[in-house]
Amino acid sequence: MKTIKKITAITLLFILFLGLIEGVALVKASGTEYSITVHGGKATPSSSVAGGKVKLSANPPEEGQVFSHWDVKEDLKKFIANLQYEGSGLTMPNEDMEITAIYKPAYNIVVNEGKVLTRNDIPITFAIAAE
Repeated sequence: MKTIKKITAITLLFILFLGLIEGVALVKASGTEYSITVHGGKATPSSSVAGGKVKLSANPPEEGQVFSHWDVKEDLKKFIANLQYEGSGLTMPNEDMEITAIYKPAYNIVVNEGKVLTRNDIPITFAIAAE
């Protein structure tokens, strides 16, 4: 009878211990989820609890454009790993986020009589030397 009480007490403690572990997991998993709205791209996942990891992906640029940077409220910039990388990641803050992919013109360089003409027709002088 004494052995049964020990086993019962140990089993009860074990069950309580498992219940605590399960309870902690449930609390962590059921935290408030915040949404991420991405203009010109997507976030995977599109919502997360604070501290969660999210992957940003910018849409392919239109012809004549290249990705420039992610635009986000100033106080949320610190949560994005690299604002200049179209495939950056972010750590979710404890609020919703709205992020916009910013694109800029891709410059074509035209050499005309030793001057470079950019897309904006701003001449830059340089020399070309053959090796």
